[in-house]
Order: sequence, then structure tokens, then C-alpha cells
Amino acid sequence: MKKVLVMISGFFLLLLSAAGCGEEPKEKEGNKIYYEETNIPLPEGTEMLYDIYEDGGVSVLGDAGNGIGTFSYSEKDKSWEQTNKPWEELSDSVVIDAKAFNEDVIYVSVLKDAMLTQDKEAWSQLAVKYYVLQKDGGMKEIPMELPAEDDQQQKNIFQCMICDEDMLIGKDNSDSIYCFSLDGQQKYKIEETESINGMVKVDGLLYVAFSSQEILCLDAKSGKPADGEEKIKQFLEVSDGEYVIRGTKESIYKINSKKMYRYDLEKKTSEQLLDFSHYGLKNGYNFKILPNENGDIYVLYLLQDGTYALGKYIYKEEGIEVKAEAFTIYSLTENYGLQRQVDLFSAKYPEIRIEIKYGLSGEDGTTKADALKLLNTELLAGKGYDLLLLDDLPVESYIREGMLKDLNEITDMDTLSDDLFKNMLEPYADEKGQYAVPCGFLLYGIVGKEEYVNSFADTDDFLTLAENTGLPFAVHDYNLSETANIIYLQHASECFRDDGTADQEKLKELYSYFDRVYRISGNSFGEELQEDGIGNGWEINSMDRAIEWIYYDKLPFVMAPYMSSDGLKAAKFLEDEQGYSCGYLEEEGELLYNDRMIFGVPENTEQEETAGKFIEFVLKEGLRKASSNLMILPVNPTVLEAQLKQSLDGKDIYTISSFGYESDPEMTDVKGKTWKEEECKKLQEKISTAKKVKYAEAEVREMVIDGANDYCLGKKTLDVSAEDTARTLTLRNQE
Repeated sequence: MKKVLVMISGFFLLLLSAAGCGEEPKEKEGNKIYYEETNIPLPEGTEMLYDIYEDGGVSVLGDAGNGIGTFSYSEKDKSWEQTNKPWEELSDSVVIDAKAFNEDVIYVSVLKDAMLTQDKEAWSQLAVKYYVLQKDGGMKEIPMELPAEDDQQQKNIFQCMICDEDMLIGKDNSDSIYCFSLDGQQKYKIEETESINGMVKVDGLLYVAFSSQEILCLDAKSGKPADGEEKIKQFLEVSDGEYVIRGTKESIYKINSKKMYRYDLEKKTSEQLLDFSHYGLKNGYNFKILPNENGDIYVLYLLQDGTYALGKYIYKEEGIEVKAEAFTIYSLTENYGLQRQVDLFSAKYPEIRIEIKYGLSGEDGTTKADALKLLNTELLAGKGYDLLLLDDLPVESYIREGMLKDLNEITDMDTLSDDLFKNMLEPYADEKGQYAVPCGFLLYGIVGKEEYVNSFADTDDFLTLAENTGLPFAVHDYNLSETANIIYLQHASECFRDDGTADQEKLKELYSYFDRVYRISGNSFGEELQEDGIGNGWEINSMDRAIEWIYYDKLPFVMAPYMSSDGLKAAKFLEDEQGYSCGYLEEEGELLYNDRMIFGVPENTEQEETAGKFIEFVLKEGLRKASSNLMILPVNPTVLEAQLKQSLDGKDIYTISSFGYESDPEMTDVKGKTWKEEECKKLQEKISTAKKVKYAEAEVREMVIDGANDYCLGKKTLDVSAEDTARTLTLRNQE
């Protein structure tokens, strides 16, 4: 059974909107937190996780490759075991929602056989089916009937919020409350006009929390109004942010605006348990809560990249001292990879409070020039930050000006460098010290028919071959921008002299290539040439932050500009299974790379010990845990090899659009293929002598692309475009 992200309704996300408490929670004294966080690795091969439940320990409900599955975690062995027999009848269905009644029984809603339905109209008419599943492989359909909003039945879906022994309670798309028996009989329906954020059942009473802060209390069996307890109602009140509640026999747990609270049903008191700002939870959403009998709490949640995390929170009576002063990290732009590393670090060192400050928020009108000027002022004044993410910052200038600390003073760089590609350290070192360290890098390439890959090294030959085929090789402007970006990186270093001035004649040659790219670019839908030329600022800015695989059945190649570990596995699949070839961007026979997630420490930091600890953590542990999700390759050769050799268990890496010249796209799954050890070693050898690509900064590329657009769109002549761009680039580099 596969889970696909389909916009069937706005119902698929857990309840968003958050809770406040009518009664103030008890606050702990001093700068202490009282729960220690441990990250539990999740079962391999599970892309979607639906619920968390108790089964002699912590268990999760998720995709299992050939269908939905239950997985139990062994604290002793630190491993997961699948505990159910397959429900083969649902193997080709799309899961909408799934919840655990208990350790043996599961509720699930699906679009039955949706993966076998190719016709769009037929797919849109599929109705939702509801089932109760048993771990021994048994299953029973629940024949629920909900009024459809229109002729597309799946647009009105029952979302189960409470699974009880003899009934299911939840809501539909219009926030009407439903209660069904397990044989599908509707026990009651209550129409509501307000948005429902959560439900909890306590002593036979159903409490329904609305976004308006109103709390409705009903008899759970009959649906008749009931009074309920005022303290519970106060505890359940909703305010801004994400809102999640879960009831047990003894307590109600609530997540409310990045904090977790507990209401003791016997004592009728509430207390705050977790402040998410101290844990990896702070950047999560779609939370699922599971307390255990020992007082520990498990939380399953989603991260910003769509992957899941499972945290265990163990109570420490003595508390964990939290440093009053935060450790501050500066990043010019929002960076998920950085945030993921901070989350992992915080899980190991919860006593260290970390704040990330972004120079560009996109909300206050600050330009990049403004942000850089402010940062430089702060660094020169000895204020500001304890660690810098140097991506898109003038790191060479900072090194020349003595603004970065020698990392040898705060880390054991000799030992660290033994586990890194040493050539990637060299751009940030001199005879006196090592001033920055990259954690990841990008490779650039092309996958396609052999003759195209062979001609890739010579742009003129490559474009001549493309022109002679009579086939366009870009279907939309984003793909066109990628093609232009590859050609730019091939020739960028030629366009600048050693003193930083731009070579106008070389720019003219590059612009001629861009114009040819633009002229032969086409569109499978017969639209006009792109009005923005070969790309706009947004597309170019996103180049180092996105991986786009685009393949068309009548086109001669696949553009694969950014090779993550998944990208390399996909390329291996296309080479070995589809008969394509793969090539990389090179210069004089050496691979070209662009490094990312580059860390440096300001000279004036007062927290150099923590800065060193953070850098060492990322290089030793963080890359192992997260680099496959960061769209970068790790600078650690051992970690890279482990990722490339890791089994995918039949997982599809990319869904590729094969448009050709048809009105409807045919979607093709590209499976990844693991690398053999000798293949990994050969790639590592090539990477170990690779050169850092020059002038790859988004700002420089934008200037060049903007000038090329003026020429391609006929706004300026070739001479004028090249002259204007050369002047702008020279001034920029001199500054």
C-alpha cells in the first residue's frame, strides 16, 4: 500500500490551532528543564507514519513497502520488528488515515485500488473505504456513509479522532461530528459551523475543542449535551498554533503553542511538562503523543522536509541546568539543513539553548546588501554571533580581515580532517590556520543518451547536437534555468581574470551559448518561448536548494544538476536499468563541486567551546543522521559510502514526468539502485581531487543571467549586454 500526497481535501493534516490553558500551569523553579530527550531511529523503509501506540513498549503504525504495517521497538536491542501479517487486499490502495485502537486492532481509511487506477476521471470518482484490521491479517470493512459535497465522493471524508471498543468518533470535512458503530451504523451526527481542533473522551463524556475557544461536552454514546467538568474545559481551551490532545485513564495531554501540558484527572490540576524551545520538537508539527506507565513520553512528529522523527522524553527529578545565555548562530537565509542539525544537537545537549538568527526574513524589506552590511558592522564591533553559516557570505573577505577564529584553537581539526575530503578544507585554510569547514557539497551532472553525455564537456558540440535533433530540451522555465546554470558553471571561471575583473569577450561567448539554449528550448504544450528568458532571480536563487529531475520520453537526456545521495542512486538506476549514461561537470579532467553548510566561528565569540562542540557534532554525528535529507553529499567519505550502499527496499526515489508532446503527462517512477563498494571507491577517488567551482554564488549568477536575458529577449545587443554585465561584475568583485 502506498501513501501519496494527494490534495483530496484539506483534511489530511492533523489539527492546527493551538491551545491555551484556563488554569496557569505549574512552573519549575530556576533555569532547569526536567525531561531529557532521546531520538529513536524509525523503521527503515517507512515513508509515512500514522500513529503511535503502546504494545508492551512503543509501537508505530506506518507504510511497510507492500502495505500498511505495525512496528514494535525493542529498547534492549534498539531495533524495530514488524508485527503484523500483510493485508494484501489493500496493497494497491492509497492510505488516507490510520489509527490504532490497541495493540491488536487498527482503523484505516483508504482509496481502494487507487494505485491501479490510471484514468483521472475514474480516479476522481473513487470512494473512501473504511476498515478495521487485525494484526493476524484479518480485516473487516466498515460501511460508513457520509453525504458527499459533490459528485466526487472522496471529497467528504470521515476523520476518526477517537477509536473506542465499540465506536468511532470523529468529524467530516464540514466539521460535523459523527459517531459510528463498528458495523457502520451511524449512532449520531451533530452539525457544527465552527472548526474542530480536537476531541478527547473522559469518563464517558466527549469534550470537543473548537478554534473559537468554545468547548462542547456530550455524552459519548448518545451525543446528547452534558455539563462536563469546568477545569477540564478550561484546560482544553484553544489559542494560536498547533493543537493536539490525547487522553489516558489518568491524564489528558495537550500540545499548545510549542509546549506540552498535562491535566491530572484525579488531582484536577495541570502542569507544564515540556517547552519545545529546548528540544528538537521546536521545529516539528503534526504531533502524536504517547505517555507510558513510567512517566516517560514519546512524541512522533514531522519535520519540515517531510520526514518523521520520534523523541523519547525521560523525566529527571534533579533537573537539567539550562544555560541562561543562548548560543547564537547566524544564517543569511532560512536553512533547513542548519535547523535539522540544531535539532539533533539540542536532543543530545538540551542544556544548551540555541537561537538561529536569519539576516533575510523576507518580511521586512531588508535586501541582501543591507543584511551583509549590518552583519559586517556587528562582526567588526565584536557583537553578535557565536557561529556563522557562511553559505552565500563573503568568507574569503572574512578570512583576509581576520574576522574568523582558527578552528584548530577550538576543535581537534587534525583528527576531524582524517574523516573528511581534505581537498574541501583547503579553500578555507592558509599556513596559519583553518578558518572554516564545509559539511556538505554538490556535484553537477547530466544523465541521458551516451552521445549527449559524451558531448557534454564541449558546450558547442552539446548544443549543436541538441539543435540537430530538432527536439526542445526544456519544457518549462525552471528546467531551462537548470540547463543555463550548468552551462554557466562550465564557463564561469573563464569569464573572470585573476584580478577579479570580468572578461567581456568571454561573456559574449557565454551569452551566445545562452541564446542558443533559449532558441532551441521548447514546450510540450506548444506555448511561446518563456517570457522571462532563461530564468529569473527566484529560480537562480533556488539552484543550490532544490533537486529537480525532469525526463521526457522524446528528449535525449535527463537534467540532474544536483546530485544528492538519492540523486546518485537514481542515476545509477537509469544507467544500469534503462541504458543511459551519466556524466559530471569537470574542468581539465577534474570534478567540480560546490560546498554547502560551511561553518566559521567569529573571532570575538565568548562561547568558543560550544562552537567547537557544535562543529564536531555535525561532522561526527549529525551528517550520519541527516545528510541524506539535506540535498547535499556529506564531506565524510565513510558516511557517503554508507548512504550510497544503503538498501532502498524497492523505494521509488523520484516520480519523473514523461511529457513528450502529449497533453497529459505520463508519470514514471525512477527507483534508486544501491552502489557497489568498488563503485563507491572510484567516486571517492574522483571527489578527493575535485576542484571547488568558482563564481557559483547566486548573486553572481543572477547578474550574469540577467544580462543574458536582456540579450536573449532582444532588449539589448550582445555587445551592450556583455559590456554592462562586465562593468557590474567588476564593481561587485572589487567591492
